[in-house]
Amino acid sequence: MKRRILTSLILVLTFMLFTTQILAQTSSRSNTRTRRGGSFRQDRERREEGYRRGEILDFIAAVIGSQLRSSDPKIRIQAIESIVSGIATSEGTRGGDTRGGARGLFSINTRESGGRDTRSAGVGGAAFIPDLYALLADPDPEVRDIASVGLDIMFGTDVTLMRLMDDPDPIIRKYATKIYTTKAFSGDRDRGGREEEYEDVRELLALRTLLVRLKYEKDPGVRKVLIDAIEWYIT
Repeated sequence: MKRRILTSLILVLTFMLFTTQILAQTSSRSNTRTRRGGSFRQDRERREEGYRRGEILDFIAAVIGSQLRSSDPKIRIQAIESIVSGIATSEGTRGGDTRGGARGLFSINTRESGGRDTRSAGVGGAAFIPDLYALLADPDPEVRDIASVGLDIMFGTDVTLMRLMDDPDPIIRKYATKIYTTKAFSGDRDRGGREEEYEDVRELLALRTLLVRLKYEKDPGVRKVLIDAIEWYIT
């Protein structure tokens, strides 16, 4: 009798232990599925948010890019400078780099810190490179030169500077030569990193833009300001 009772108790305890383990495993699997489901949902929401943000960036970039065809040459120049600055000085906002403005708008891809992909739906500022080439035939000579400067900056060429070194104005020839020399010597210096390289590109863009503005400026006072600015950059 006692043996039967003991055997029954052992069976009951074994059943209870087995049942508890089954319930624990079931609960664990359920929690795992819930966590996985939540993780997948969060990833999907992040991707959708990144895509929406990319579409917004593409729309803004397209609005600015459309100004390349504005009837006002000043607006065309401003659009060129915005796009060129964005393409030439940007590889996207990644690794904690949170620069905004044109630099972020016209980069080929963008990533937020932490690796979250917010790649734009289009191809960034590269879509407007053909427009910049088309502007080399713009009826306004200043627009043509600014577009040429932009292409030089993006592709590392010196077509505009070489042309301005043969300009009829001796002041333009002088500063075109100085800027070209500045670039040649700066290319031999050791780079301290991406930030220093970005600053070099930004300065070259500013210098060449100032030189083109100087070429077409007629007011003596404004010309002096432009010359002072160029001297400040190259000294």
